[in-house]
Amino acid sequence: MATRLPQIETFELNEYVAVAYQDMWYPGCVVQTESNDMATVNFMTRCRKPGVFMWPSREDEQLVSRDFVIQRGFVPECVNNGRQWFFPLFSDIDKLYQQYKSVYF
Repeated sequence: MATRLPQIETFELNEYVAVAYQDMWYPGCVVQTESNDMATVNFMTRCRKPGVFMWPSREDEQLVSRDFVIQRGFVPECVNNGRQWFFPLFSDIDKLYQQYKSVYF
């Protein structure tokens, strides 16, 4: 039985979201809500180790539609003195992304 993709009703300021792009998904933090449908998200970048991300040296802010948000309501765990962040739900989000990708990309 396939997992249902989450339905995002609105964005919450300062919440972490996973956003689907054609190449892969990226986690980020909502820094500004434009409307119920759009928000500005500050994205993290992947590290070599699966499930570990870091904030880039230059902010990567993008305007995002809620249609591309595949997960929300999670909080990363700090590793390496705050330089890197581990996402415990990484494999679950990755599975959701694969399902999303097969439908939309």
